[in-house]
Amino acid sequence: MRVLLLALLVGACATSPVPAVAPMARAVRPVVPAVEGAWSFSTATGSCTARVGQGGLSLTIHAFAGTVGFQLQPPGGAAFNGPAGNWRLRRDEPPQPAERAAPRLRALLAGGVLTSEGRRLAPLRVPDAGPSGRQWFGCLAGLTAA
Repeated sequence: MRVLLLALLVGACATSPVPAVAPMARAVRPVVPAVEGAWSFSTATGSCTARVGQGGLSLTIHAFAGTVGFQLQPPGGAAFNGPAGNWRLRRDEPPQPAERAAPRLRALLAGGVLTSEGRRLAPLRVPDAGPSGRQWFGCLAGLTAA
């Protein structure tokens, strides 16, 4: 009887194999394709304005009296990455001297990708600004020299 009881207890303690559980898939953030931006330039006495944008994201650069201001729409921060340079734009960045902004402007006019920080917007593919961009940069240089 003891042997039978011992056999029943041992049998009851035996574990059945645990079924395999598939690992949980991690949430993957969908890749949002970049949209192709388009440049526009304007000049007036004492100021030069450039804008690149398309879709929900645009960047306006306004130069006047030797200073340069950047305005991102919608408001926020951004990162620019291009073959001629990389830089970040803070949300409330004050206008800066044109000489200090020049490396950023050269990189931007050469083309790259502008990405909004903190918002789920499609990245903006910034094309090379070409001759119109070089002419606009000349306007900026003229404001600095004046």
